[in-house]
Amino acid sequence: MLGRQAYFAGLFVVFGLITWDATVRARRPATQPARATSAHELSCDLTKAGSGSLQLLGKLPEASGLTLSRRSPNLLWSMNDSDDPTIIALSTTGEMKRPVRVTGAAVRDWEALAVGPCPGGSCLYVGDIGDDGAKRMQVTVYRVPEPRADDTATAPAEAFVFAYPDKAHDAESLFVTGDQSLFIITKGHPTVLYRAPRDAR
Repeated sequence: MLGRQAYFAGLFVVFGLITWDATVRARRPATQPARATSAHELSCDLTKAGSGSLQLLGKLPEASGLTLSRRSPNLLWSMNDSDDPTIIALSTTGEMKRPVRVTGAAVRDWEALAVGPCPGGSCLYVGDIGDDGAKRMQVTVYRVPEPRADDTATAPAEAFVFAYPDKAHDAESLFVTGDQSLFIITKGHPTVLYRAPRDAR
């Protein structure tokens, strides 16, 4: 008899606990589930004011290289991946200026453009460094004093010819540091960084 009373008392306690827990949960404010973050929230919303479609720059159908002028504020230099030895000035808002011929330069595969210091002040460095078939053991970098946007041609270009120490590479980028050191970056895996000889200035 005592065992049956303990059994039913235990059931009563368990039932009471379940009922109490259900009542307390019902009185609590509902918690909001964590809102999933979508990658689209980080992208550009073209429906907002001030947005719009991307604009194709007609004279640069295959822009290859882009650099900011050190001589003229709000001016950029670029060039086409073509057989024409010219560079093109454009504003930071995308307004096209006239093409400027790089005097004395030839085109094999122009791929990179940089502005950097030189003995004459500010110069443009044009990298004829592309090589899709990786067959060129030598590449050429042209250097000219940075022209004005309304010039038709640059001063005669200096041509620096560099040889790779190991094998041919396809390269599509270069940069110049404040001490006039020139670096070429190859394309592919792994990417390799080369520095031009210090006396090439």
